[in-house]
Amino acid sequence: MYFKPRIFISSSLCLNTIGESIKDVLEKSGAEVILYQKDLVPSINESTYLQDVLESDFVIFILDEFYGAKNKNGISQTHEEWQIAFKRKIPKHVYILRNPSEKQDEELEKFIKENINQNDSAYYYDNEDDLLNRIRATTFTIAKDIVLSNYNNLNINDEIVCKLAYDRDYKKALDIIKLFDDIIEFHQLKGWDLFRTNIVITFSDRYNFTSEYLSRYFINDLCNYLFVEFLDKIQKYSQMVSIVAESGDDGRIHFKRCGLQFEYCINKYPGVVDYDELLELEKEIYEKYNEFKEYIIQRKANAEINL
Repeated sequence: MYFKPRIFISSSLCLNTIGESIKDVLEKSGAEVILYQKDLVPSINESTYLQDVLESDFVIFILDEFYGAKNKNGISQTHEEWQIAFKRKIPKHVYILRNPSEKQDEELEKFIKENINQNDSAYYYDNEDDLLNRIRATTFTIAKDIVLSNYNNLNINDEIVCKLAYDRDYKKALDIIKLFDDIIEFHQLKGWDLFRTNIVITFSDRYNFTSEYLSRYFINDLCNYLFVEFLDKIQKYSQMVSIVAESGDDGRIHFKRCGLQFEYCINKYPGVVDYDELLELEKEIYEKYNEFKEYIIQRKANAEINL
């Protein structure tokens, strides 16, 4: 049976401008999203939204500089929703505005100090665009927390969970391997080194791994570690040189293994470049990719032996 998680968004902000974008990101990830536009005023249907929190699989709390208007219990609606999520052990993330234009009110400071600790998944954002990016970057973590929460509350066979995790990782890894093997083959057939075009950097950008927004791409720890190491080498290469496209020297390639199509341009290295260092780094990129690929192949072989 297909499981569609319910995600409740709790905030004292007016989310008229960003709320639908957040909802769209989460719905595209397969979730049902409950979002109330409170505009700092407690809902007149208090029992409705409290029941929605109780029935949710995950709660996202978004805080700015305001605590919010107090309800009949003497606390804000967001505060009450936090209490419900905490008591019912509903997994949650909290996003806190960093350097607000107005000073945080004392009630909000007290709420954060007394309720949010190092065991909570807390993220800081600078503006609405940054908030959206952070939620987008943590969708996998949200999904993982929902699955783990449901797993802890149900008697699910460990072998089934492990197989689902393995199947997911293997499918994602196989897509990466097909694409990068195509990229290598394309450059070799042309007689080019791996960075003669911008294709490898475009490949790396598809996964958008940065230190601040780093999120897990694979469930398996070693698989994720090897993949990140591989991408880090590509990022290091791209930062060492300023790559400029030569005008009029570009094209389009359809990669057969993965079915993707890339537009590309020929790279030119301006100024003084240490080519020996670049060649050494290219060698390291191949090595890291082969480590990742060989690990995936070995995991597949071990899984088939254990069937």
